[in-house]
Amino acid sequence: MPYNASLVKTFKDNKAINRQPTNSHPTLISELQNAVQDKELALIAASVLLSSNWIEGNDLWIQDKNGTLIKTDPYPRKKLVTVQLGSAHFASEAAFSHPAVILYEELDWVLIAPITSKKFGKGLTLLVDIPKGACAGLVEPSTVQIDHIRAISKRRIIGTLTGTIPDPYMDKINDAILEKYTPVLFRKQKRILEENKKLKTEVEKLKQQLAEKIVK
Repeated sequence: MPYNASLVKTFKDNKAINRQPTNSHPTLISELQNAVQDKELALIAASVLLSSNWIEGNDLWIQDKNGTLIKTDPYPRKKLVTVQLGSAHFASEAAFSHPAVILYEELDWVLIAPITSKKFGKGLTLLVDIPKGACAGLVEPSTVQIDHIRAISKRRIIGTLTGTIPDPYMDKINDAILEKYTPVLFRKQKRILEENKKLKTEVEKLKQQLAEKIVK
């Protein structure tokens, strides 16, 4: 039996009670049971991979709510980790457990870009390919998904991988982020680099001319 969505929303939006334990509201318990039953039927019909990932994701969520997840380790930029991105996704969103690269760390959260082996070679601007053997922690040809960057709690980090993303690939990640998310800065940076290149060429020419004059 489907749950009553409007009734559940009424409970959720009622600020006088929405922080109270669910077990103090028998009507909501009944709706919760209906919702869980519906999910059970859908999960039984789903693939083993999908249902297994759903179990793992929800188990981590319960650990978090019980206060048993504590993450105090530092996670420096370029570090490879395994993250749990949730028990469900819409369309092509990244979800479940994924390798990821740390882009930024602040207090109890990090900014990450998920990594997948399924999009290698697609050639899209927001995908940075890393060939097999180029990074110690990635055993397959892999792709850093710049289009799936997100901030997550450190509690979603469920493991660490060997090594870090090599600098040449981090440069590509940085360029992709700049180009797509801060295009004005990207164009400014590109213009400055081009001007610097011209200046270096002119300096080399002047050095050559000066050296020739000294010889004469």
